[in-house]
Amino acid sequence: HLNLPNAPGGTTREKLKQGEIFLERLKTVIGENISNTDFRIEDLCKALHMSHSKLHRKAVHSSGYTPQQIIRQMRLDHAVVLLQNPDLNINEVALNTGFEDPGYFTRVFKREKGLTPTEFRESFVKRGIDFTL
Repeated sequence: HLNLPNAPGGTTREKLKQGEIFLERLKTVIGENISNTDFRIEDLCKALHMSHSKLHRKAVHSSGYTPQQIIRQMRLDHAVVLLQNPDLNINEVALNTGFEDPGYFTRVFKREKGLTPTEFRESFVKRGIDFTL
């Protein structure tokens, strides 16, 4: 049992809980829009009823990441799942994860994951792993 000190505006425990609730709301809205290529930070602000600066501040405070970084990471995590389906080509994976430009998707994926989407998919095939959904 942690004995967390009180802080202005509530206990530290309450603030941690509020941060968790905020992150869940944030992830839910992003998840609902994961394939929307037109989804922007402004849309996230509207959905969460807060200004851009407040969204940025709360996201960084609660997670250590900016809203844009969270969106990109969630899209890439979803891409990892979709790439395991051999029936989807890379362009379809890109579009289904909110990237309009498959070339940009490939560059971002390689920068973040260390492999291109094709190399990532082939690494599973070489190991004989069947990830058919």
